[in-house]
Amino acid sequence: MRIYLGKEGQTYGPYPRKTIQDWLRDGSVGPDDLGCVVGTREWVPLGQLNLGASGNSPGVQAAPHAPPPQATGNVSFQTLKPQLLSPIGEFFRFEWIKDWKILSIVLLGIFPFMSTTVVLNDDASIEKYWALALYFSVLWAFFFYGLVKPENATTKNMLICFFGTGIISIPIMLGFYEIEFFADMNRQADSEDFTERFIGMLFGVAILEEACKLAVLVVIWKWFSNAGISVRTYMFYGLMSGLGFGIHEGVDYQSERNDRYLIDLIFSENDLSPEEFRQEVQDVYIYNVWRLTTLPFLHAVWCAISGFFFGLSTKYGYRWLLIGCGVAVPSLLHASHNSMPNHALGNWAQILVDALSIIALLVYWRNQAKIERSLN
Repeated sequence: MRIYLGKEGQTYGPYPRKTIQDWLRDGSVGPDDLGCVVGTREWVPLGQLNLGASGNSPGVQAAPHAPPPQATGNVSFQTLKPQLLSPIGEFFRFEWIKDWKILSIVLLGIFPFMSTTVVLNDDASIEKYWALALYFSVLWAFFFYGLVKPENATTKNMLICFFGTGIISIPIMLGFYEIEFFADMNRQADSEDFTERFIGMLFGVAILEEACKLAVLVVIWKWFSNAGISVRTYMFYGLMSGLGFGIHEGVDYQSERNDRYLIDLIFSENDLSPEEFRQEVQDVYIYNVWRLTTLPFLHAVWCAISGFFFGLSTKYGYRWLLIGCGVAVPSLLHASHNSMPNHALGNWAQILVDALSIIALLVYWRNQAKIERSLN
């Protein structure tokens, strides 16, 4: 039902039935103001319309081709003034705080500016990095939740996955670099030779990081899965664990490595021209942006693949085979991404690897039923 509104000699609308109901409740219109249901000729007081129904009100004969009522006067500023000022009244009644959609849009729009200029002081640079990191994390989390629609995912487990990698798994992972083999592989990851660099990235970076992210899912399975967790939900928890790892890594680069690089760039003697110096600074800025956007997304995708295979292992057995696949597949993709040379052709190769990573996750997800049948 859509209704024309007659008020103070003017005709407005038509408006949805719910809008008229809301205005009646908040006093914007009164029960004595006139309304005319679209498709009818008769104007009746709003209080006499059956606004609880979705069809035409009783006693009003439909005339499907009847023209809408015409305004009886000229619109003036005084006529529009109540509607122009209505947002101010809504704001100071604070009813919008109870509407989670409006509140979400407000926070989505102003949180980065609010957190870095009002909430945090000028000396809190690391906290500002974290505020921006959490902002992008929430955006990705809503996106992933809407995409995957996990069954029975709990907020507690989501938070354990997101923060668990940074608080628990990463410190454990760093401990592995005290082992000579992993330390040597990590150093080899900086080699100029592609093959050596790939092997170093695989064994000195990718496998450790993917195992680190997967470890949080093992914790969820061992201690927080009383009601059982579906394969899809483990995949979603993998997205959250990878997102947490990527955001933690991004903040580390911003607050430590990039800061040191900029300080060295500014205060050390170098032969850079002003244009070259400007380009270096711009590159650091761009790297910071994609370390808070694309890289956390990729870490989430890689860990979701791990979560998919781990979820299958909790349901069908074949534990070491499936967990091995869950570490090996994303590790190979991760190492390939990191190993590409830093030039135009290498960047395009990196993009292809990233696209393959996303497609791999979506294909595994799409073929879940076939994969499960093969395990029975």
